[in-house]
Amino acid sequence: KKFTYITGRTNTSTSRDREKGFVEFLIQKGIKAVIEEGDYTYEAGYSVAMRVLKKGNRPDAIFCANDIVALGVIDAAKILG
Repeated sequence: KKFTYITGRTNTSTSRDREKGFVEFLIQKGIKAVIEEGDYTYEAGYSVAMRVLKKGNRPDAIFCANDIVALGVIDAAKILG
């Protein structure tokens, strides 16, 4: 029910289109996503995930703009247990 989406670079049309499609789909399902800015790098995925997952109100799912960001998220999640 609580989704976080880590974007790519916000100054690219590809990133904006991916985010728009993801958010529009969730809206159709009655779900609001929290958008976190990234930049298509492992380091961005890792640092955003560390910040998001250390909060008391963790998301149920984290979606990423690409696989490299997802790898950073996975490693952060492993470290935090």
